[in-house]
Amino acid sequence: MSRLKILLSGVLAFSVLLTTAACASSKTSHGGSSVSGQTSSKDKNASSGGATSAQTNSTLSTAPNASLPTGAGTYFETDHWISVPLISQALIDKGYGGGEACQQVLGLCLDSIDGKVGFFGTDVAGVYRTVDGGKTWALSTLGFEAAGSTGFAIDPMNVNRVLCVGANSAAQDYNGIYLSTDKGYSWSYVFKSRTYGYRDQRTQIAYDKSSYDKSKGYCTIVYWSREDNSTGKNTQNDPNIYKSTDGGVTWKKLDGTSGYAGGDIAVNSENGHVYCSNKNGVFVSKNGGKTFTKVLSANITSMDNVITKPASIYCVTDNGMYISNDGGATWSTQKGSGYPSQYANHLRVSPANPDKMVMQEDWTVDGYSTGKNKTYYTTNGGKSWSKATRHTEGSWTPANAAVSRFAWHPTDENKVIVNWNAIYMSTDGGNNFYWSNTGFAAVCNTGRTVFNVNNPKLIAISSQDYNGGYSTDGGKTWTYVPFGENGWGGYTYGSYCIDEKTTVVGLSSGWSDPRYVCITHDGGRTIDRTKLEIKGAEAGMGALGNNDIAFIGEWRTTDKGYNWENMTQGHGAGCDGVFTLNYDTGRLWGRKGVDIVYSDDNGANWTKYGALTKEATHVAYNSKDNKVFVANGMGLYVSEVKGKTGTFTKVNIPGAQPNGSGKEPLSSVVVDKRNPDIMYACVSSNLVYNVQHIWRSLDGGKTWTGLCRMKGDGRDGFSVGARRATSMALNYSTGELLVFTGCHGMWKIASPPDEYYQ
Repeated sequence: MSRLKILLSGVLAFSVLLTTAACASSKTSHGGSSVSGQTSSKDKNASSGGATSAQTNSTLSTAPNASLPTGAGTYFETDHWISVPLISQALIDKGYGGGEACQQVLGLCLDSIDGKVGFFGTDVAGVYRTVDGGKTWALSTLGFEAAGSTGFAIDPMNVNRVLCVGANSAAQDYNGIYLSTDKGYSWSYVFKSRTYGYRDQRTQIAYDKSSYDKSKGYCTIVYWSREDNSTGKNTQNDPNIYKSTDGGVTWKKLDGTSGYAGGDIAVNSENGHVYCSNKNGVFVSKNGGKTFTKVLSANITSMDNVITKPASIYCVTDNGMYISNDGGATWSTQKGSGYPSQYANHLRVSPANPDKMVMQEDWTVDGYSTGKNKTYYTTNGGKSWSKATRHTEGSWTPANAAVSRFAWHPTDENKVIVNWNAIYMSTDGGNNFYWSNTGFAAVCNTGRTVFNVNNPKLIAISSQDYNGGYSTDGGKTWTYVPFGENGWGGYTYGSYCIDEKTTVVGLSSGWSDPRYVCITHDGGRTIDRTKLEIKGAEAGMGALGNNDIAFIGEWRTTDKGYNWENMTQGHGAGCDGVFTLNYDTGRLWGRKGVDIVYSDDNGANWTKYGALTKEATHVAYNSKDNKVFVANGMGLYVSEVKGKTGTFTKVNIPGAQPNGSGKEPLSSVVVDKRNPDIMYACVSSNLVYNVQHIWRSLDGGKTWTGLCRMKGDGRDGFSVGARRATSMALNYSTGELLVFTGCHGMWKIASPPDEYYQ
């Protein structure tokens, strides 16, 4: 493999994907440096994204990087991010692609042309796209700054144009309206607003198909019904109708519309009449939103309108359906047999056959209940309703229920997709739904983990909400372990795989509750939930050459977890978290409060080396230069180990603190055992999505290159890489980097070329 290098005068900045070495003869000049190995790409909209490890490892071809910025750094043809879904070998053998979901899905939609392009947002885990009608999914976050999204609209005349409402679990500065003009390949932030949108399942954006401008190639008029949020978390709660006359680029509030917003919105595709609903009824505007007329008084929980019957309005209430076929002038009522007894919501009507509908009985108004959120379908316009059946095979994690959003295929009356955390698809009009979640990998990884120090095929993961598990083949396949006693999942923080059958984690009963040592000795069939509280680091580790010894937080075992001792008592300087070791000598490195400590006897005794002003979140060791690196949320620090004690200096990673705010912590650092000059650092950003998260150094930390794709960085290809990184693990046998994230699943990137290890 050729060594593809861009050596520019700057230090870091942004990554460049280079294609196969087979085309290495072509060269393109960028700022005086040559870039070899580039080829023209496939249509960037022709794929839903990078492959998962359960599928082929081929990666989307990349286009010429015509706008490579000066000071870009060093990149290789292998710098492709690949999603790592949690999936078992049994599921792979049955043909499933993998993707554990694990996050709340919002705004699910398909285009109204051929139903191939679709999107959904999540409450806190970004945006996903499909280009094959919902069979596979991939992150669509280039240029997208919000943590999640709550609503989408695809231009009915131009599938390349998509609007999206940014959201999060609270009001944030990065919410508001985003626009894509390339089918979700990238996004532009067009309307900045500190909205809330948490788990908002309304249809809140609607294109006016009748406003299509042939010369421009898109519909020019769009409406947005802003939320009416009473939670107090939204500092800019503004329930009004907003309008755009340039396809969503700019927006203006329609004065006097606060009484019509906060619910669903639709537009008659023939005459441009606007339909709005909320708890007070249904309202119609026949003059572009200047005035509205109330046409129905009722507490509307959900409203729909389909492009094939533009004058028809379908409304759901707790007492039955209201249907108008003349734009709201007259109404009929329908409450067929089997209609939900209460809390009917989330109605969606098939545009291919409006007699076919689906909806959900949404009990979240009375508190979350996985057993009560039932889905219903009708094939006769609501005269009778039946409960749908969900087939959960394919899911690695517990298949929990959730508030659902449905999306019908525009021409196939039998095809409809839905979310229950994961994505499911029906091909019989809503009677049966089957797992269709490939690519939606969004588990929330927590704590620190490493590959087993004596066997790089062993690794365990911990997860907030969904327990965790372990792998015995380096992360290709995984075994789920129900560490928590809850059927829906559990809370684990920090993990270590001691051997093929033994995994230890820190188990909690809630996000902020105490953590306790929890272990399985038989691959997850039985669980030992101890009362040993972990007050130190959420980190697992082992000892070189001795798999009987392992660590979790401040606890140490010498018999594979049957007995534990507290290292903060009677162990010299003590230790409350072990992070790494010197693979040449076996010296362990950890922390005790803000002190950095080490042990030369497998953790029996600890010596203080130095101190920082904040507790370490991760430690890495460079055995070549005898340097210890520490990430502690304030930045990355280094000390050259020349004696028993030492001091630390800060490592400069320009851009690692987004916008210079210092609010996004540098959370993890790892060093490649085979070549310690190769190291990685990551930033954990919970609020700002579109920042550089992963950094690589090839010279022992002197200079750094950002590995996540950023809008405008001159790169091409669909996968943007890991976001909201919380921790990393480096396979010391292959050099492959595994990145754990908050609510965005796991990602991997290959090691540098072989010559870096010669």
